[in-house]
Amino acid sequence: MSSGCSSSQDLAASQPAAQVEQAVAQLNESGAEIVLDEAGEVVAVKLPQKTSPEVIATLASLSKLKRVDASETDLQQTAFANLKSANPNVKIEFPL
Repeated sequence: MSSGCSSSQDLAASQPAAQVEQAVAQLNESGAEIVLDEAGEVVAVKLPQKTSPEVIATLASLSKLKRVDASETDLQQTAFANLKSANPNVKIEFPL
């Protein structure tokens, strides 16, 4: 970050980006595979077998998320209820 003065508009614009950056870092640490769009927003995620509820909470904060591949995770479908309520348009693929 630069040490110069920034307007409140710059600060507001960087807030969501910082949130997405933090989410990407957490998803990477969890072993999830992520797909970003051209703006750097997370649009798709493939979850690893061992996925914590904290990772699901992180997914709920991603407004541009369109698809989650949960086919390998050991979490139950009910663990994704908050994600679905936060982002009703997200498609979640569960194991058969």
